[in-house]
Amino acid sequence: FKCVLYYQRMVGMAKTITPCDAMQVFVDNVSELMSQQKYNISQLARDAGLDRASLSALLNHRGGNCSLLTASRIAECLDVPLHQLLKPKDE
Repeated sequence: FKCVLYYQRMVGMAKTITPCDAMQVFVDNVSELMSQQKYNISQLARDAGLDRASLSALLNHRGGNCSLLTASRIAECLDVPLHQLLKPKDE
């Protein structure tokens, strides 16, 4: 995420993480919430207005790009604030 360092400064996160680590945190948090809410990739893609194949690639670490808009749409569908998806579990 290009916005990760800005976000970390904005909310005063204690630990700075790399964009690669931030993507892992995002994917882990989204996957956990999808599991808790019984959401599958097709449902989330449809509800967020995203291409299913692109979302699948993103969540399965096969590439893909996640813009701030995409992350916001996913957060909205999962009914959580965006910052919750970017927050490491130990924060």
